[in-house]
Amino acid sequence: MGFMPGNVSKGRELRAFEEFINDNPQNLKDALKEYEKPASEIDELMDFATFLRPVDRGHIRAHWFPEAAAKPGDPAKNPYWPIFEPMGKVIQAGLIRALKTCQKKVNANGTFGAERAQYLPIDVHWVCAGKAFEVVVTLGIDFDNGTPFDHHVNMLILTPALPTTRRGEVVGDDLQDENIWTVQHQDLGPAEKEVARDPDKSIVTARLTSRKD
Repeated sequence: MGFMPGNVSKGRELRAFEEFINDNPQNLKDALKEYEKPASEIDELMDFATFLRPVDRGHIRAHWFPEAAAKPGDPAKNPYWPIFEPMGKVIQAGLIRALKTCQKKVNANGTFGAERAQYLPIDVHWVCAGKAFEVVVTLGIDFDNGTPFDHHVNMLILTPALPTTRRGEVVGDDLQDENIWTVQHQDLGPAEKEVARDPDKSIVTARLTSRKD
């Protein structure tokens, strides 16, 4: 989650996480058990994430959970948004909330109820714009003959923009299309591909791309 082609991305790390969680209910149970450990055991959490490539685990450990990567007695050094440390605790709590929403029914007062007969799939995106650092979890609803039912869970990781020295640029053939489209006024980013413009050419619709796995 260190490359950001525009303001929103899924990327290979979140894609791998989704595939792991949505593939098997036991994977969700195992992940939730790990994520509910105390924050001091976040390093073990990353060792658990075998669905990620070693290089990606190392990057997330160092940049998103710096309190776990820091040497004893040294303050955590976050290269992205140091004013929001410790970021790892926010991500950890967000993961717990999202996975529990997949696993359990949500009562009217927001508490968790009985375990679902079938776990809900999760859809995760990183939104890199604005001034906040937070995790947003939403419950997607569908309808069957007018009757609403829980359909899926969205998890959004909201962060400020990356420092310009950390904002990735990818060119050439090392890209793949994401199922993400943006509609905007401004110029396109380095990995945004124009697909349409409105008649007066002032509004651009772009499809985001990401690095190939």
